[in-house]
Amino acid sequence: MDKSLRYILLAAQAVLASIFIGFMLHGVIVLAGPVGPSTLPNGEGATIVALKYFLPATLHIIVSLVAAILLCVFYRANTGAEAQLLPTLFFMITLGNIKVMPLYSSISHIMLLSPYALSLIYHFATLFTAYLLVGSGLFQQGISSSKLSQYIVLGAILSVFLTILTPVSLNTVQFLTEITVTDHMFRNIVYIMELLAVINFIVVAAREKNRHNTGRCIAFILLIMGNALLSISQHISMSIFGLIFYTAGTVMLIMVTRTYHIWA
Repeated sequence: MDKSLRYILLAAQAVLASIFIGFMLHGVIVLAGPVGPSTLPNGEGATIVALKYFLPATLHIIVSLVAAILLCVFYRANTGAEAQLLPTLFFMITLGNIKVMPLYSSISHIMLLSPYALSLIYHFATLFTAYLLVGSGLFQQGISSSKLSQYIVLGAILSVFLTILTPVSLNTVQFLTEITVTDHMFRNIVYIMELLAVINFIVVAAREKNRHNTGRCIAFILLIMGNALLSISQHISMSIFGLIFYTAGTVMLIMVTRTYHIWA
């Protein structure tokens, strides 16, 4: 992925992040206003809604965007996972936060996309993110980085295909607050891929015992765990641990990349 394409992807992620954060900020303003909704999903108060749903998603988006900016601006090489795979990964992680849009629609009574379209986008982002995480580990095993572009394109096509085939259930109370994966087979596929990614990085760390590889593997494992916790649960405690793991993994990954490669 050349530098220009990485800038285009970064710009798209920045626009998407701004849109999501803008919607959530507007949702908080509506909640705090005198004409805010009299009832909220699950009977939760305005403060709980902001802390439980909007704040974790906002921080998740900000950390992903900062990491993408650092990698895009300072990383010189045009080959390797940092240049090709990670920009796409952080964009997909940002896109996955579309899960908060049903809650925003419930609060503001503004619906830009149909519930089915929102669910399709969320399912695609979730599956493609897991696929890219697996790839992040595979390309640490010595697979030629020249195949990264083909790997990404193939994963996008497969993710779209499986997303379309996956049944979704929209007639649930939970959908008023967040988009979730309701199909057990789809959920298990995502879990298995994330588990395979973690196992892969453990194998790489055990096989190539040097400081750089160990740090990179630990960073990816923390990132995977944090993103999984933020994606599968909206409990405040789970979101806190998810943000800690995700932020720690992202910071560690950036630091390892910066010390190992020549940055502009």
